[in-house]
Amino acid sequence: MNRENKQIKSIDTFYVLDFDRCLGNVDASFGLLVDIIKGLSAIDAVKIQLAYKDAENAMVSFSVLDFIKKNCPDINLDFIKKVYSERAKSIQSSLLEPGSIKFIDFLNLTNRDFCIMSYGEKNWQNLKILSTGIGNLPRLIVSSHKKDSIIASWFDTSNHKFIVPKVCFLDNQPRLVREIILIDDKLSVFDNLPDGARGYLVIGSANRAQSIKKVPLRVECVNHVDEIIDLEIRHSKK
Repeated sequence: MNRENKQIKSIDTFYVLDFDRCLGNVDASFGLLVDIIKGLSAIDAVKIQLAYKDAENAMVSFSVLDFIKKNCPDINLDFIKKVYSERAKSIQSSLLEPGSIKFIDFLNLTNRDFCIMSYGEKNWQNLKILSTGIGNLPRLIVSSHKKDSIIASWFDTSNHKFIVPKVCFLDNQPRLVREIILIDDKLSVFDNLPDGARGYLVIGSANRAQSIKKVPLRVECVNHVDEIIDLEIRHSKK
């Protein structure tokens, strides 16, 4: 281990949590935004909904705030974001997936280090996360959906551990990590998961479960994130 790495705190395990469809209810968040937009005559809510569905079918991230700005350049996005945040306060629980708070509480109570890693437009992702009431968690908004590659880039060949960047921790200090656990709803993000990492694929519905034919080694399937609790307790006893 080089001199620089000696100054970095070492931990055993680090959890990387996807937001959309793992912690956050995407349809509820988008539905709230559409309700707000419907009150603004300058924006065609139907057009936005169709663009959202197209992106869903193509399994790509939909940059909704960018879409609004592009199609309605005179619109005040700050106003929309303010109204969204205000209305979200009374419905925070509906903006989260089942089991999200239970799983986060488990990670905190058992002193497990973790961060949210979310792919998409920064403004929209941050707005969604902050509006659910879990905005105090460390988070990293990434521009690539290939989270396996991002995690692989953290691997330090000199000591065969991961150097997780400081943005992933509340104290703004990086960590040396033996094992990383990725939790996501997209099967493709596990394709090239590096040695030293494993994962959980969050399926979310029985219909989607039927379409999952094969998952990579070191990846387990769950319906909701709180199911991971018992699985992780079993792993820690091995």
